Amino acid sequence: MKKRFLCGLLLPILALGACATPSEATTSEVSLSQKQEASETPSDIKSFTFELLDDEASYRLTSASKKLEGKVVIPSSYEGKPVTLIDMNAFEDCVNITEVIIPNSISSIDYGAFSGCSKLTRVVISSSVARIGSDAFDGCASLLSIEVDPSNERYSSLDGVLFNKDMTHLVRCPNGKEGAYVVPDKVTMIEGYAFHHCEKLTSILLPSSLLVIDSGAFARCVKLEKLTLPKDLAHIGEYAFDECMGLTSIEVEAGSRFFASIDGVLFSADRSTLLLCPMAKKGEYQVPSGVYTIARSAFANCEKLTSVTIGEGVRTIGEFAFLRCYGITSFSLPGSLLLILDSAFKECEALKSIRIPSGVSYIHQYAFLYDESLTSIEVDEENSHYASIDGVLFDKAKSKLISFPAGRSGNYEVPEGPTSILRFAFIHCEKINRIALSRTISSVEDRAFFGCISLEGIDVAAGNETYSSSSGVLLSDHGETALLCPEGKQGEFIAPSGLKKVGESAFYSCKKLTSVTLQEGCASIGYGAFMFASSLVSLALPASLTSIGESAFDSCSKLTSIVFAGTKAQWNEIEKGEDWNCDTPDITVTCRDGELKETYVYDDEE
Repeated sequence: MKKRFLCGLLLPILALGACATPSEATTSEVSLSQKQEASETPSDIKSFTFELLDDEASYRLTSASKKLEGKVVIPSSYEGKPVTLIDMNAFEDCVNITEVIIPNSISSIDYGAFSGCSKLTRVVISSSVARIGSDAFDGCASLLSIEVDPSNERYSSLDGVLFNKDMTHLVRCPNGKEGAYVVPDKVTMIEGYAFHHCEKLTSILLPSSLLVIDSGAFARCVKLEKLTLPKDLAHIGEYAFDECMGLTSIEVEAGSRFFASIDGVLFSADRSTLLLCPMAKKGEYQVPSGVYTIARSAFANCEKLTSVTIGEGVRTIGEFAFLRCYGITSFSLPGSLLLILDSAFKECEALKSIRIPSGVSYIHQYAFLYDESLTSIEVDEENSHYASIDGVLFDKAKSKLISFPAGRSGNYEVPEGPTSILRFAFIHCEKINRIALSRTISSVEDRAFFGCISLEGIDVAAGNETYSSSSGVLLSDHGETALLCPEGKQGEFIAPSGLKKVGESAFYSCKKLTSVTLQEGCASIGYGAFMFASSLVSLALPASLTSIGESAFDSCSKLTSIVFAGTKAQWNEIEKGEDWNCDTPDITVTCRDGELKETYVYDDEE
């Protein structure tokens, strides 16, 4: 299953209207529910845990028993003091509760307080509640009604939907609502994540009064197919339509000063910026003439598109613009293009090649991240900022290797001439097996080969004055420092005799490495040196060792044995950084004069 994460839509957006006013029946029903609450017997106090607040005058409810079922009446007091807060995630995944009655003592319901209560159908909120945190009822798939005491000064409800007191802000629609929903015509703002996970709604009619749609407002409304945005809508926050996978069309009322729509695709009012293509749009799409900017996340998760033609005039392709456009195999970029921003083509799994036109002056290093089929990045010879050698992206002077296409497999030899490999240049190139550095390479930046899980060795050409290699491990300082062990290296590593230092994160995430031997003369192991080397079972260390850095063996979950060439006294004299053995099992250290145990002790205060 593919994970989705829409990395940010920040726009002005939404709406069309409908009118509604609270009926007398609704008001009397809520009043009745509040009278009923007053006579309810609180649920067993033993089903909850509480924590005294700093003022020592009241308690917060921190958690509830997963055994709770049916109707839950939250206690208003504990040990003679009022319960005023429901803590973050306090009722999370209490899957058998069906109703919750909030007592008059509660003033605040924190973030995610009832998240994942999948059978919860009804919540009654008392007059005292002044704050309800974001996503307090997220994932409550059966929730049909959030009812509010009419005397509450902060909130109100209509037809089971939560609003602010004067009903100008729609705060939360219950996840269980089905079919069509009409937003009342007084509403000016749909608050953040108000309709999040409302997966049964098929249509939402927006009022002419609407001005703002906040972040994530309609995220995961998967059955929504069409929306009409009112002409006065001025703003849409990030992630507003994240994972609306059924959305085929976004229309805009005539006269909007902020937006326009062409063929169901959303644009700025002057049509110079393409803001959002609905995720369910299919087949081929051509960006209209006059567009200068393809906005952040504009085509993100448009999995059914097979082709997008980007015409002349487009200058900027924004962050995450084509994120997870799984069906597109190639893009033809226009000569007008200047900027390709962060993750613009991230996870375009079918993209095989790309050609950078002459005018492009900036390409973010993550522009083609996780493009697992990409084997070639070519550059127009007239481009004054970038060049390509054998499908690999370099700067114009061909001195810096910037980006290696993630779909390439086998071995790669860095050509003579380039002097540096930039940070993340080979990030998540998961098919590359071996890399050979030329003699001209004098700088390999931090995390240059991060995530290269199949990389078994890094070789260095003779004559290189900065680097060398031993058994595929990259060394620096004339062989005195172990700089980088490739993540795909398997089995054992026996360090060369001249090694004096294991550098920071040198063996980070080397999950196939089982045994390491450091020779006499090695004095230090750096911060995080073997972190997440999860198959490492044995380690031989020299008597010359004087320091082990912080988190050096963090999460080495199979490390049970260290053979130390010195005495127990010498072992105890080694300076060991904080959490050097965090999340390891008990380690038996075998010294010249006997054994001792190293056991990680967790800090209870963390």
